[in-house]
Amino acid sequence: MKTFTASRVSDGNGVFPCKIIVGGNKITVRIPGLFSNQDKEIGFDKISEVSVDTPLVGYSTITFYTTGIGYVKAHGFTKSEVKEIKRLIEGGEEESKPYKSVYSEPEEEVEEEPIHRKTIAEELKEENKRWNEIMEDARKEDALKKNIETDEANLLRSKLAMQTQVEKEKKRLNAILKIKQEYAEQMKGIVQEKDDLTRMNAAFKAEQELLEQLEELVRTDDEIDEFKTKKAEHKEHQELLENMNRSAHVPSNKESISIKKSPISISKKKVVLQNILVELTWEKAITKDKETDCDLSVFMLGEDGKLPASEFLVFFNNLKSPDSAAKHSGEKNSNDLNQESLRINLSQVDERVEFLYIAVTINEAESHQYHFGLTQNASVKVRNTDDNMILHECHLTKSFDKIDSVLVASISRNNGNWVVEGVGQGFEGGLSALIELYQ
Repeated sequence: MKTFTASRVSDGNGVFPCKIIVGGNKITVRIPGLFSNQDKEIGFDKISEVSVDTPLVGYSTITFYTTGIGYVKAHGFTKSEVKEIKRLIEGGEEESKPYKSVYSEPEEEVEEEPIHRKTIAEELKEENKRWNEIMEDARKEDALKKNIETDEANLLRSKLAMQTQVEKEKKRLNAILKIKQEYAEQMKGIVQEKDDLTRMNAAFKAEQELLEQLEELVRTDDEIDEFKTKKAEHKEHQELLENMNRSAHVPSNKESISIKKSPISISKKKVVLQNILVELTWEKAITKDKETDCDLSVFMLGEDGKLPASEFLVFFNNLKSPDSAAKHSGEKNSNDLNQESLRINLSQVDERVEFLYIAVTINEAESHQYHFGLTQNASVKVRNTDDNMILHECHLTKSFDKIDSVLVASISRNNGNWVVEGVGQGFEGGLSALIELYQ
């Protein structure tokens, strides 16, 4: 048997608190003002349902629904007390079910223990303990609410901070995109200015060359006579070259082709030429599944326009002339640029040599139908290394489309000095055609 007493501080329990006694398959309920302040006994078999109401803060209420007398409600107990009462009743109901038997013995009467009446001091002490438990639960609930509110506030602040960071990042990326667009526009302007500057430099260079030629033409009578003599020699040399081309036994598909000559750069100033550098450059380009290969060579000819010996042809298979005057560098590659060069020391040229013809051909041109129009930025420069002046320059890709062999320039003796002249004579048939022509 167990007694539960309601708290005096709860509603309706200030003077005579409600009591519930559970035991002996019944409950005894005393509610102030109810049942004329007498105890009411309700057997477990009369109780149809037990309902408890446990609010978050405050005392709990328990309601007994019975058969025959309605329901009885008691208030002022702790959450644990009403749950304990319900558990005891539900457990007692199972035990109180009658045992069905044909021969049933009379139940033995059990003497009930006398109800212990607690003093007001004891009840207040228990009530104070229960109140402290309730307040402790309330404090825990408040702390939990505060923690939840704090977590929600921190989450909100983190979300706002992240949104702010995202907006800043968007602004930064938009600024970078704007800078890139402005840079692209500036680069377009720079490219246009560079193209305009290139055209202006070309026009200025042409004008400068014309002024130099005019300056040379208005010199003294002796210089005018000397220029006329050189012009006549150049004409004779050109006629000799054309005669040699006509007399060469070259197959019909390798006939020489005379095209418009590139501008001739002749050194008329009184400068003694000695060290010459010939540079051939072209960018790598794949044509018909194979890289185009250009070759630089020099034919060292005698007065009859022929090679004194085969060794006086300096090219990729013969890198040095017998007199060591002409030396071939061989092909050099760097990144996307191919380069070949010839160094010529005119002071060491054999006395039998009167002319040096500089030629550029394309390797295996006939078998693969290659020509300079398929190359990429191929050009030749003839330079005086003593003063680094360019004596002649020829752009092969632009000027010699459909041509695979070109006589670029000639270096010839002239009264103890050497003269560089542009030739610009195109051929078909590659290096072998030129060898047949000058052997």
